[in-house]
Amino acid sequence: MLPQGDRARGGIRGVERLDGRIRMPGRFVFPRSRGGSGDGVSPDDVQRLRDILAACGAIERRLAEGDLSSGEGPEFVRHRLSEIGDAVRAIDTTVLMAEPTVPWVDVARMRSLLADPFFDTAHAMIEGTARSDVPRVRAAVERLLAEGGR
Repeated sequence: MLPQGDRARGGIRGVERLDGRIRMPGRFVFPRSRGGSGDGVSPDDVQRLRDILAACGAIERRLAEGDLSSGEGPEFVRHRLSEIGDAVRAIDTTVLMAEPTVPWVDVARMRSLLADPFFDTAHAMIEGTARSDVPRVRAAVERLLAEGGR
């Protein structure tokens, strides 16, 4: 039996589509800080930040190849955006707070949104998110690594 309400119509209540990007109002809460010693970024978080950089680089290379409106391009970018969301979700919140201009909650929730089988994300939304948000996330992650992770 199909779910009732907004999900049955192919959408999720509370999801906003603005400027060709996906935005979800805050119901997601990051896990609490792991209470590290405050001596910088943990080795695990450094690896996650590097994983984010790798995914951002892959998305940017795919965008440079051309339009994402057909072929495997949208699925490739969708998968990389999901990887970024997974990595962000696993990073200690105290690390992410050093870059407050990035909507980390939205970035982390992106994975859940993209993986939802009832929400068909338009290719234009994926491309808009990749073109506008990925460079911002990449720059923030590079700063986080320069400041504490190396």
